[in-house]
Amino acid sequence: MCLPTKRWQYIRKEVIRIITQSTKSLPNGYTNEQWQLDFEKLRSRAVPSDNDRMIVPREVSRSQYQEYHGDTQYQYYCRFINDILSSIRRGRIDYCFYIYQIAELLRFERERLQATWLEKERCFRLSLKNRNEK
Repeated sequence: MCLPTKRWQYIRKEVIRIITQSTKSLPNGYTNEQWQLDFEKLRSRAVPSDNDRMIVPREVSRSQYQEYHGDTQYQYYCRFINDILSSIRRGRIDYCFYIYQIAELLRFERERLQATWLEKERCFRLSLKNRNEK
């Protein structure tokens, strides 16, 4: 998924070197130690959001003749990110699969987000540092 914002393109350029073109995931053999170095670079480039969560756009069309009235993929994506934020803010652990999702989460929890690459499972384990942790 590529979001059409300047902020997203800026982050995407930073992480694209560690994402393979065919799968958009980390290459085989990539370790958590390597990820932590890249994660800190990504964190330093994340632009904080003015909001505490993603705003889910709503349909505003007044036409009754539209063919589709369900949620868009972007609305599902916003809810997915918001669900992760809600979960980790309650002290739970959550998971995601793609770096662009972590880049999005960093906009809302830049200083406290912890992301561990689980090489065997090929996903990221997400949590937040306690507020008094540094």
